[in-house]
Amino acid sequence: MPSISFIYRLGNSLINYTGKYDINYLSDEHNGLYNEIMDVLYPGLNEFRIINNLPLIKKRKYIKIGILSSSTNDDWLNYTSNKEYKAFDFYYKSYENNNVSKTFVNGKLILYYSG
Repeated sequence: MPSISFIYRLGNSLINYTGKYDINYLSDEHNGLYNEIMDVLYPGLNEFRIINNLPLIKKRKYIKIGILSSSTNDDWLNYTSNKEYKAFDFYYKSYENNNVSKTFVNGKLILYYSG
């Protein structure tokens, strides 16, 4: 079960935020870990900003991401609880087998997709 732990900053701020990207499967032909994260982080943060009446992040380059760790599809040692999302500023979880994804910001569900 692959996962990516990361930190991110917004603009020129020196504040680090924590994030985790947790999915059932990550293809060997992905676009790079940075892009995999950015594809969920950017819309997730903007949805949070819409909900809280904050200005949108207009450009993806405003967000800076630093990868802390990652695991492979075969790594079963990184089992996590269903409540760990509360420990991260940003948390993305995808359940590929039933086509569901959830995005949490500050421990609150921001986006839910079931297709």
